[in-house]
Amino acid sequence: MSSTPSPCLPPSPLQSEKAKRYDRQLRLWGDHGQTALERANVCLINASATGTEILKSLVLPGMGNFTILDPSPVTGEDAGNNFFLTADSIGQSRGEVATRLLLEMNHEVRGESRQESVEQVLDEDPDFFTNFSLVVACGLSEKSLLLLSGKLDSSKIPLLVVRTSGFLGYIRLQLGEHLMVETHPDNAAPDLRLDQPWDALVSWLEEEGRRMTTMDLKDHGHTPYPVIMHSFIKEWREKHDGNIPANYKEKKVFKEEMLKGMRKRENNPELYEDEENFEEAAKAVNTVLVKSAIPSNTQDIINDPSAENISASSANFWILAHALREFVVKENRLPVSGVIPDMFSDSERFIKLQNIYRDKAGQ
Repeated sequence: MSSTPSPCLPPSPLQSEKAKRYDRQLRLWGDHGQTALERANVCLINASATGTEILKSLVLPGMGNFTILDPSPVTGEDAGNNFFLTADSIGQSRGEVATRLLLEMNHEVRGESRQESVEQVLDEDPDFFTNFSLVVACGLSEKSLLLLSGKLDSSKIPLLVVRTSGFLGYIRLQLGEHLMVETHPDNAAPDLRLDQPWDALVSWLEEEGRRMTTMDLKDHGHTPYPVIMHSFIKEWREKHDGNIPANYKEKKVFKEEMLKGMRKRENNPELYEDEENFEEAAKAVNTVLVKSAIPSNTQDIINDPSAENISASSANFWILAHALREFVVKENRLPVSGVIPDMFSDSERFIKLQNIYRDKAGQ
């Protein structure tokens, strides 16, 4: 076995340099995703052209550790189709050469190679594969693959099986239940619950709504849009059997009525003042003014037997799902997120509104 650790970077200014180096991917998966990648320990079986390309794609963004398991020497065919191998390396250990060249691509990654077959490792060190977070098998025989698959399945370690032939190839993933709470919605709708406001929220919204009639233009134009929407929702419900606008036509009428609440100019009553909070309210109608409901995919999760019956061995995901299930059974709604979007408002009233939502989320 040969080990080739990469040199360590100086401790300072490590964070700033890392942020600059990995800026693009940090935008994609954030600090948490980068931390998970840096903690990853991957085993590659057979340093074929496909296998080394897979590792290259993990080494460049900064994976933690890798091990190449490959008993074969470099051949002329390898030198011809593998970017990491050259004619000078023919006859040398394919795993060692690939490891050395891969580590040159990122000095923060550590890697090693072992010149042994899967069967040898399983016989001599049965627990060897239990240290990895992922095993990638390239071009492995069916006999070896069956042995490896059984071992990894019992240890709940993901196995990625890759086989290529020219321009053709396939990938198979052996993976048990895989739980993730890593949502990155492109356009998350604000969770304001204006169709089902609670007492504290109603009290504040209506108080501010009453005050709007006597406010000066500055305060009127800096009133948070939930106050404006609540006032007009209340009027709408009185005329529509307690319902909120439910379709495009109704929401269009609702917007038009709401925009009439803007102040008119003193020197020209035919024109409205430029009040951005009213315009903001009109834009928010389609996303904010919706009926609060439990999404079907969320309902499927909380109805799952794993969420209903938890034990000491349950994953954290199912423990959280169980808690959510208990809340929904009791309250018949999802918890309030406690987060409000940025909006046109003065600081005092924005903070007050924010605290009302935070208090409800903490109950």
